[in-house]
Amino acid sequence: MKSAAGPLLVAASLVLGVLSATTSYLVPVDRIDLARGDRVVLQAPAGSVADPGNPQAPPQPVLVPGPPGAPLILGQVELDTLRAAGVDRIHATQFHLRHWQEAWWFALACLGLVSGAGLIRRSARRRLAAAGQTDPSSPASAVTPSPERLLDLAIDRTRHLRHESRSNPDPRSRLIHLMRAIESIQTDCLQPLEAARPVIIHRHGMAGYARLMDRFAAAERQLHRAWSASADQVPAEAAECLDRGLLLLEEARARLG
Repeated sequence: MKSAAGPLLVAASLVLGVLSATTSYLVPVDRIDLARGDRVVLQAPAGSVADPGNPQAPPQPVLVPGPPGAPLILGQVELDTLRAAGVDRIHATQFHLRHWQEAWWFALACLGLVSGAGLIRRSARRRLAAAGQTDPSSPASAVTPSPERLLDLAIDRTRHLRHESRSNPDPRSRLIHLMRAIESIQTDCLQPLEAARPVIIHRHGMAGYARLMDRFAAAERQLHRAWSASADQVPAEAAECLDRGLLLLEEARARLG
């Protein structure tokens, strides 16, 4: 439940912020103070009043904005008219912080976003720290190799595969074995290493993880290409991609330290 507090707070703050932002140009009539020099230009028709002589007629706005060349600037007469008609807000053309009645809602939403982000980051740090701590007595620690061990295993098996491929005189058998061995390396080494992302980030930081994955992802692509070339019966390309994949795995291991 604690891990959900941050996202929930962020979501609620976003909703509150959006709702309050929609009122930033809706000026309460009571907040317009001409004595303080307020200059409010009407943007949209304000209020509505029915025609007492014709109840069937549609209500008409109390005030309408002027043409672009002669905008309606609210004066005392217009304010008195609005107040007499019971108009609470008007849509203005310009934003003034003092006229924004829901500004404190928006400020509260910003505070909630910052607090929610902090909770999310704190929860992420706890998860990474927990993932980076291994309990020697737990069964999982005995069967889950470290990222370093997984890379070493991938390098050893790829190197051994390259040696086997070069020593196998039967092209068809060599390509079939290459495909199966690459699938095994992917399942036993590369996929578990991808799943060890929290451990790597905890130990080396996000920058270290990015540097590692740059080489690791390139190596994985080369092994995939070697598998595809083997399936397409192109032994020269398969051998070349396998060599490049091995080199990239060794670079990734050097970056892991």
